Amino acid sequence: MTRFAVAKVSAPQIAMIHLLAKQAGIDDDCRRDVMEAVCGKRSARDLTAIEAVNVIDRLKGASKSADIDGPYGKKIRALWISAWNLGVVHNRTDAAMLAFVERQTGIERTRWLRAAKDARKAVEALKQWLAREAGVKWPAGDDPIAVRRAVIEAQQRLLGLPVMPATELLPDDAVYLDQKISLLGRQLRKALAKPARY
Repeated sequence: MTRFAVAKVSAPQIAMIHLLAKQAGIDDDCRRDVMEAVCGKRSARDLTAIEAVNVIDRLKGASKSADIDGPYGKKIRALWISAWNLGVVHNRTDAAMLAFVERQTGIERTRWLRAAKDARKAVEALKQWLAREAGVKWPAGDDPIAVRRAVIEAQQRLLGLPVMPATELLPDDAVYLDQKISLLGRQLRKALAKPARY
């Protein structure tokens, strides 16, 4: 029986992996998550030449644009942006979001964009993570205004501001609430970037 040598990843392939990740706005941790999702390895140097081709193909798709136009894409993107505005994630790109969802759920985007069951799994994984990491108290229903208010209340808690029920203070205007979330998100990221004094 003849054994074939497995070609190791080449230096140009490693360079291409890093370049494509950079073009897609993917940081090192997310790039490693993509590699792990594709071939089970977190270091580019550990890849075979064929595994490197598979990672490159995946990153080429991410660098073109993260296609999340399915029926559930907007909701998942909104949750990811909420994670960004809560200071839970440091990379708000769609490519980073896709890598996270695939790593957490094992669901590739082509499936969760179309199948309700898989999309719910991705949505629930994100919501549970935000509840755990940022203390978001999600409303019982799926009312988009109530969801936005829950994010604002969590931001207020994280910033050490008095938490007033958002229903008493904020209008039922999605655009206004999104602007408020964005403003508080900038304040929160700025506060988290400062080194602790104690």
